[in-house]
Amino acid sequence: MVIGFDDIPAAGWNAYSLTTFRQDPMVMAAQALQLLERRQAQPQAPTSKAEVSAPLVRRQSA
Repeated sequence: MVIGFDDIPAAGWNAYSLTTFRQDPMVMAAQALQLLERRQAQPQAPTSKAEVSAPLVRRQSA
């Protein structure tokens, strides 16, 4: 069983048909920037985290 991440276009090619997690880099970057801005505004605040959805795209590798 092989599972990838990012769901690049090649993952869907018949030669690979790779099961993968679809991560949205724009959403991830926006969340990271929000966390960074929050940290800059309040350096002593407790750490925080953000969760970004990464749906599973089932193909033939798993």
